[in-house]
Amino acid sequence: MAQALRTGERAERRSVRRECEASVVVTAPSEAVWEVVSDPSRVGEWSCECRGCAWVEKAHSSVPGAHFSGHNRCGRIRWTRLNEVVRADEPKELIWRTMRRWPLPDSVEWRFGFSDEGTGTRVDESFLCRAYPRSSMAGPTRPSAS
Repeated sequence: MAQALRTGERAERRSVRRECEASVVVTAPSEAVWEVVSDPSRVGEWSCECRGCAWVEKAHSSVPGAHFSGHNRCGRIRWTRLNEVVRADEPKELIWRTMRRWPLPDSVEWRFGFSDEGTGTRVDESFLCRAYPRSSMAGPTRPSAS
């Protein structure tokens, strides 16, 4: 039994989270928070993985259909992802997704919701893997068929 637990622990450490959410209240009005979060070039200021982003294809603001590239690093591994803004409802909600492109066939949807709370703004951030490669389906984090 101890061996099974250790094997399960190793599999859990190797697995990738398929979804996550977090919230924080910021002492600033929602319009000011929107200005920061809706600018992909600033993502590197708060992300532990993304080192920075840049608009592509003449895009210059978060509007549906706009694309930006995200430059990421985890340890020694570095990669770039093309992203697309899906929804931009200033200053209430921003959604973008990573684009499925070889060699990265997954797609992750990032959501940011903004609501007034006291004298500040509540920011709800979440991500959800919408598509991922078959090889990552192994292990204890496989989604249920429900």
